[in-house]
Amino acid sequence: PPAGTIALRASHQPGSISVQIEDDGAGLDRARIMEAAKKRGVPVDQGMSDHDVYQLVFESGLSTSGRVSSLSGRGVGMDVVKTVLGKLKGAVSIRSTPGKGTTFYLKVPLTLAIIKALLFRTGKRLYAVPLASVVEITRTQPGALHRVENHDVIQLRNEMLPLLHLRRL
Repeated sequence: PPAGTIALRASHQPGSISVQIEDDGAGLDRARIMEAAKKRGVPVDQGMSDHDVYQLVFESGLSTSGRVSSLSGRGVGMDVVKTVLGKLKGAVSIRSTPGKGTTFYLKVPLTLAIIKALLFRTGKRLYAVPLASVVEITRTQPGALHRVENHDVIQLRNEMLPLLHLRRL
């Protein structure tokens, strides 16, 4: 069907954060994955376990898509996921059942999941910005907001800085 369900679960494990992304789709197509791997020159054999076949989706350039779009079909998405998680000392694995869906399991070290952040609320949304990205926090005085060429700016230490209204973004 054209609609489906994606469930996202996160939990704390000793020393790590575990994230599960589960869909109720058709599941991974073992034969198509193996065919795509063969075309890319990746050695496969019919006796491979499902786990080993599903690991092939992490091969760079491997895609089972019949067409390439601006968003998919190039075979780089899952390769990037595994590479980034590997650099973070994390891991990813897959479990899939034909006709029932697929679950991706991501594990990230707890030290990377806990960062100091500046929390702020705009409207009903809560935002977190890593403190390492915060250069300065300042309060403006009444009258500090000006309009220049249809843009809001504030003056800070004799410098005019553009002001972006997060609520509008």
